[in-house]
Amino acid sequence: MLSIINLNLIILISFLLTCTIIQVNGVYFYVSEGTEKCFEENAPNNTPITVNYNSRNNIGVQCAVVFKDPDNHEVYSKPVDSKESDGKAAYMTQNNGEHKICIRCESSNWFSTELIRWEMSIIKEGVIENIDISLIADRDQLDNVDLTIQRITKRINILLAESEYEHHQQDEFLYNTLSVNSRITLFSVLQIILSIMTTGCYLIYLKRFFKKQKFI
Repeated sequence: MLSIINLNLIILISFLLTCTIIQVNGVYFYVSEGTEKCFEENAPNNTPITVNYNSRNNIGVQCAVVFKDPDNHEVYSKPVDSKESDGKAAYMTQNNGEHKICIRCESSNWFSTELIRWEMSIIKEGVIENIDISLIADRDQLDNVDLTIQRITKRINILLAESEYEHHQQDEFLYNTLSVNSRITLFSVLQIILSIMTTGCYLIYLKRFFKKQKFI
């Protein structure tokens, strides 16, 4: 009976892990010297973003993996040695929104336009909470079932946090949409009023003109 429970818990944990980790695989692109190439990743606060990169044809150009916050400020940069064909860089987000992960390559000389091929995968994990399950297990000597329940609870909290963040994004989008619609409506009303006033002034002018010319 206990083995069946453990099996079900393992299946549930695997499902939750699948739901809380997003990975982009097989992305390759070219970066010219003196330029940078960026990718956007929407992530809530306290979310680890890990970048696995590979650049096998780099012939000595100094490059870097750069993380930018939603305000487009550079928050972290990891230099990439030209002799290092692959590596990893990670950053913990500090606020909500669209973060940018960039590959930046410096220019080796004035007239060089060398194209460097990069392969990159971006892994966005769930929101990190201040819960250390291993310490709880050591302190209270929880058995495997209790420890698994703790892990499931943590994953559920992660899903709830991401759901709350998405709900906040939807509310913000709805607010912006309603604000734009109200401005468009106000502009339309003002445009109609201006058209009526212009038409009235034009009719008054025509009436005076016709009287002056003795047409009426």
